[in-house]
Amino acid sequence: MTQQPLRGVTSLRFNQDQSCFCCAMETGVRIYNVEPLMEKGHLDHEQVGSMGLVEMLHRSNLLALVGGGSSPKFSEISVLIWDDAREGKDSKDKLVLEFTFTKPVLAVRMRHDKIVIVLKNRIYVYSFPDNPRKLFEFDTRDNPKGLCDLCPSLEKQLLVFPGHKCGSLQLVDLASTKPGTSSAPFTINAHQSDVACVSLNQPGTVVASASQKGTLIRLFDTQSKEKLVELRRGTDPATLYCINFSHDSSFLCASSDKGTVHIFALKDTRLNRRSAYVRPLHTLLSALVVAVALGMLVWAAETRAAVRRCRRSHPAACLAAVLALGLLVLWAAGGAYTFLLSIAGPVLLILVHASLRLRNLKNKIENQIESIGLKRTPMGLLLEALGQEQEAGS
Repeated sequence: MTQQPLRGVTSLRFNQDQSCFCCAMETGVRIYNVEPLMEKGHLDHEQVGSMGLVEMLHRSNLLALVGGGSSPKFSEISVLIWDDAREGKDSKDKLVLEFTFTKPVLAVRMRHDKIVIVLKNRIYVYSFPDNPRKLFEFDTRDNPKGLCDLCPSLEKQLLVFPGHKCGSLQLVDLASTKPGTSSAPFTINAHQSDVACVSLNQPGTVVASASQKGTLIRLFDTQSKEKLVELRRGTDPATLYCINFSHDSSFLCASSDKGTVHIFALKDTRLNRRSAYVRPLHTLLSALVVAVALGMLVWAAETRAAVRRCRRSHPAACLAAVLALGLLVLWAAGGAYTFLLSIAGPVLLILVHASLRLRNLKNKIENQIESIGLKRTPMGLLLEALGQEQEAGS
């Protein structure tokens, strides 16, 4: 059968161990192996029509399909389980299960023993693939993107989705909740605006989320609910399409409508050019350095004579002290402010120095006026004071 060109991708999903990914397209479904990168299989438009969603179950022959696009063959309110290994000439022969709802299906997540189906205001959890039956049902806040993630680990059955409160996340341990009972999910207040993306790492120990503003990505411990990391994508608002962990949780990837993909190192944070990790000690030291710098400027303004004597007798030491203070201030600020402070620092020192010289000049003029009264003009006094200042400088 002739393959159609790769165009019109409507969704893309990795399988549970990130060894494959599948594309739902206007022309059907394509499945690719990650390493080496090559096409593993496909379902043509004649078989399934245009697709809205597709989800793989590990590297098995089972696919979850949801119709969509411009020419769908299947409904958008149904999830169809496709068994590619099943014999049959007609596409209906390969459909082994069907879950039908009254509203469009926005997302599907699978693990070896469960399938999760996300609607706009509700999430359903079914046993899967043998003898499927409904286990849980969760009401949610308006969730037009179908945000949800399911931990694939055998040790942890964690489900995460947007909470009822704006910017919050709800986490449910499906293993500790009895089927047919209402569970009280743990809530994490992650953001001030609505959640735009959410993702769990492979072991289910860390959850990452971003808000509609799209500038920060926050990571939380799923056990203690404490914030671990805050990563800055940028300063301009952006629409994040997805965030995802690497298989070993060493990296986090984020893509947005800016046409860029950001990759953050989570273990070796020195690789990050822009990151805002939780560093209480660094914050305290930064505040102390800035306070010392301001204190030295005030002291210099109040003790001009002492500063002049130090500058004349030990010029090298004074220069080294100024440079060291500047480097400490730059280190305390760090990141995006380094370039700005590298310019503002010298300018500030020049302005302070000029201010001290002008104040000294003003004091000399006032002393001259007090000593000789009004017998000489102010212009003459000013010229004489300037001459004395030049002689003192030379």
